[in-house]
Amino acid sequence: MTVRAGLLGCIACTLALAAADGAQTGSAIDLDQNWNATQKDKFWFTPQGSLLLPYAWFLYLKQADSDTIPFRDPDNIRRLGYIPTTQKTELNKDLLPIGFARDRDGDGNSFVGFTCAACHTSALRIGTTEVIVEGAPALSDFWLFLNGLVKALDATATSTAKFDAFAKDVLGSSHTQEQERELKYQLENRRAELRRRWLQLEPETAYGPARLDAFGGLYNQVTAYHLRVPQNARVPDAPVSYPFLWDTPQHDKVQWNGTGDNGLAGLGPVFRNIGEALGVFGMVEIEKGNIPKYRSSLKVDNLKALEDLVRELRSPVWPGSPPAPDLVRKGAIVYDLFCSSCHVLLDRSDPKRKIKAKMIDVRTVGTDPRFAVNFAERFSDPDGVKTGVLEGAPKLLTPVPKFGRCASGADIFANVILGAYRGRHLQKRSVESAVSDDDTISVAAIRKISAALKKPKIVAEYKARPLNGIWATAPYLHNGSVPSVAELLKPSADRRKTFWIGSHEVDEINVGLSAAYVKNAFLFDTSKPGNSNEGHEYGTTLSEDHKKALLAFLKTL
Repeated sequence: MTVRAGLLGCIACTLALAAADGAQTGSAIDLDQNWNATQKDKFWFTPQGSLLLPYAWFLYLKQADSDTIPFRDPDNIRRLGYIPTTQKTELNKDLLPIGFARDRDGDGNSFVGFTCAACHTSALRIGTTEVIVEGAPALSDFWLFLNGLVKALDATATSTAKFDAFAKDVLGSSHTQEQERELKYQLENRRAELRRRWLQLEPETAYGPARLDAFGGLYNQVTAYHLRVPQNARVPDAPVSYPFLWDTPQHDKVQWNGTGDNGLAGLGPVFRNIGEALGVFGMVEIEKGNIPKYRSSLKVDNLKALEDLVRELRSPVWPGSPPAPDLVRKGAIVYDLFCSSCHVLLDRSDPKRKIKAKMIDVRTVGTDPRFAVNFAERFSDPDGVKTGVLEGAPKLLTPVPKFGRCASGADIFANVILGAYRGRHLQKRSVESAVSDDDTISVAAIRKISAALKKPKIVAEYKARPLNGIWATAPYLHNGSVPSVAELLKPSADRRKTFWIGSHEVDEINVGLSAAYVKNAFLFDTSKPGNSNEGHEYGTTLSEDHKKALLAFLKTL
């Protein structure tokens, strides 16, 4: 697509804003994202196998410092950065926040769990109007949420009055003492389990809203929790912004460091989504044996359906005042000269659009290296992970090798994710022939997957991607260390060293989010480990007029 064609199309979209269905918010702004109300509802509330907490517990649990206010009270949900709902739907009859769903385990027990939308839906404010941006980075604080949830469980377990009220709500007024003892036992186990899975190693640098060390948390859950080897855990100390989802299925590679392969004989997306679900309390029970069994809570069909939904998603059009056409034309030229070699232009409405990832070495781009380095080290070390319950078991991806006492993170993850995908017992034959019995995976496909996952390209790189909808994805850089594009266009030495995160107000002038203090805001300090705002010194030498024109053009993408 030429710059001119893309420019005219984007301007047309920007000038054509019209009234939307306004699900949950009553917004009068249409971001033209190609989803109707039904599709939004499915994305927000379709369960994926996340078993965070028994469902009734979440409905009735009170906040740690209150005997009357529910943990899921809308004010508390907003404080934690999640989005409350006001309208019941078929998938959300109990007004769960966006990104939470009613799920079930293998025995039919009801749980509340996370969905993709918890991390990839944002509520932003344009002037006085709130809009929900589908697929945008959430402004939620996962660490604050989980700590608050565990504190509420702690208070319930240790206060007689709180526990008695909780038992009455969950079990009914005529429950037996035996049922109450069982509830107490389950409460003790659940809060201990939540700590083991995420909170046992607290990072030195607080994440704050809008980001999470999702890889570090997932690494601990798979290698320490599911393998039953607590000493495998590492501090999750490399928080990154939640990636925006539009155009994700159209990329050849995903994730900030490009390590998510969207190919893998067509199974790349489902494997990627299995990893995401495991990171937010999906379960894989590995039964030790010569050929282990993998029993999974994951709802693979739902994960595939959600991926299909995202394939239809388009980036949001700029909802503010349309930029001056002459300024946009000037900005298009600046973009073509200084940005397009890394951030290619695309037609957001083209159903056949494809994006080849542009990978840049960390040393070249100069941004904070911690995430890329952590990933490379933890995945590539051939003896980095104690195999626990998998020791002596054959690897699912090859017919010969067995797991020794230690393995690489890449081998462990490939095995567990494929095991979770298949989710059934392998008969005592060669591993390859057993795998070939699965109608959904051919031997040829397994060989391709094996080649890609067994020896992945693990280097310290970051990915540059198209910038359509970039206005809705602040803070910027992979670690969320810059509040606006205007700030990013400054030399790193001149960028703000601290700023507040918590405002949902779009900064229409600087293109990003307001960095002013609001109630419950988090002070982002770029001097903290993992928080560097250095690097990406592109466009920093442009004149102020050229920068202003570039910002105008970016609004049209």
